[in-house]
Amino acid sequence: MIKYLLAAGAAATLAIGAGAHAQTLGIGTSGPGALTHGVGSAIAKVVSEKSGMQMRVRPSGGSSIYVPAMNAGDLEFALTSHLEARFAYTGKVIYTKAQENVRVVARLRPLAVGFFVQKDSPVQKFTGLKGKRLAYGYTTQKIVGHLIDAHLANHNMTVADIKPVRVPNVLRGADEFSRGRADALFFAVASGKVREVNAKVGGLRLLPLDASPEGMARLRKWVPVAYVHTERPRKGQPGVTQPTPIMGYDLILIANSSVPNKTVGAVMKALAENKKDLVASFRGLVLFNPKKMTATKGLSALKYHPGAIEFFQATGQWPPKS
Repeated sequence: MIKYLLAAGAAATLAIGAGAHAQTLGIGTSGPGALTHGVGSAIAKVVSEKSGMQMRVRPSGGSSIYVPAMNAGDLEFALTSHLEARFAYTGKVIYTKAQENVRVVARLRPLAVGFFVQKDSPVQKFTGLKGKRLAYGYTTQKIVGHLIDAHLANHNMTVADIKPVRVPNVLRGADEFSRGRADALFFAVASGKVREVNAKVGGLRLLPLDASPEGMARLRKWVPVAYVHTERPRKGQPGVTQPTPIMGYDLILIANSSVPNKTVGAVMKALAENKKDLVASFRGLVLFNPKKMTATKGLSALKYHPGAIEFFQATGQWPPKS
């Protein structure tokens, strides 16, 4: 069905036979351990079980690989942030060419990201990372490099204030932290990789964002759609012993513009009607709200898939309320 480039350290090409079943859909994600992989696996399972179609996760080294692949028609769907979808569609910041076939399908949940240190680290605030080793670069996941710069700006810092450890993606960054080659871990808080690293290093501690009006103003120069997300202690989430402000923005499902409206509608119906099954597959989807699949700010810079609009009209979610 598709020919899709996988990058997990070294690039390799995976050819999916042309004889694949016509109803098999691909959803692009990062590799195992990443939040998008957990969410994508849950979506693929529910769609395959509830819609009469088959969906398969197509992991790669990062969104800088799979979003352009989806735009080119090599994948039907992909998971990315609201921020990256804007950059992709407009061809700005981390994209040199507009990805004109990107279409919004649905908001899935807040994407909450932050920096962790080892629980016994003397570093109590992000500014304590001055002069420390931080993963940087993110060649196959360029949006993450942008987010690192945003966090530095939030605390009145720049890359000149750290010692960059060059990595291609967040998974490699996590491995460098686990091996003692970096002094902090940047990751989405609901990810399986965070639990893995927590076990390896003997415990993590989440550092707070500068949630002051001045700090958020600096952050939003890099991430206009950012908001303060308060991560609270909960079962299965290491590193959070008290309510901690971190950066939030939205994780969204996108599709290629050529995907039939009927197909998009069937996928959305499967998701909207089966939250319990989604959460059973990936607990991080407990924050998914089927009644607020359009509730995200700033999507005016993008286009919704017409199949999504038809679904939202039928379920009373159109036009978007925020």
